[in-house]
Amino acid sequence: MSGRPHGGDLTVARRSPRLQPQILGELVNADPDLTLTPRTYFDEQCNAARVAERRYTHRDTLVRRLGRCDELLPRRVADAPVGSGAALHLLARRGPRGDG
Repeated sequence: MSGRPHGGDLTVARRSPRLQPQILGELVNADPDLTLTPRTYFDEQCNAARVAERRYTHRDTLVRRLGRCDELLPRRVADAPVGSGAALHLLARRGPRGDG
C-alpha cells in the first residue's frame, strides 16, 4: 500500500481539509481554472465531449488539461474519481487556503 488515501473513499475527502493535499497532490495549488477541469469531468460522468461543450473548449484542449491534472495528482483522474471529485468540490467551496 502506498500510504495515500484510497481514491474511492469519499469520506476521506470529507473528514479533513488537511487530507485534500494527499488526495489532490499539487493540484491543490493549481490555478482554479485547471481544478475546474477535472471537477467538471466528474460532474459530467467522465464524458470528455460533454465537458468540452460545457467548458466551451475544444476536446483536444480538454484532454491536454486532464493530462496536466494527471501530472499534478498522486493518482490519475480516471483512477480515483470519487475521492478526487469530492476533494475538488470541497476545495472549491473552501478555497485553496481553506478560507471559504
